[in-house]
Amino acid sequence: MTACSQQAGIGLGFNQQAGSQIDDGTFGAATMNNSLIHSGASDFTINLARRFAAEVNTTINFPFNSTALD
Repeated sequence: MTACSQQAGIGLGFNQQAGSQIDDGTFGAATMNNSLIHSGASDFTINLARRFAAEVNTTINFPFNSTALD
């Protein structure tokens, strides 16, 4: 019986919630973010501006008299 086993790693998750071994700590983050935005505790536009600034290049270069972007 695994519940009575003294081997390491066997039966350790018996008293834990199902799926807790695969949760990387981000489960529920989207729901928490939505709740904070709708309650006014988090400002969506500021968060979006910070994400945009972190992910998008600030400079676009292209040759003079050309419509092709690099």
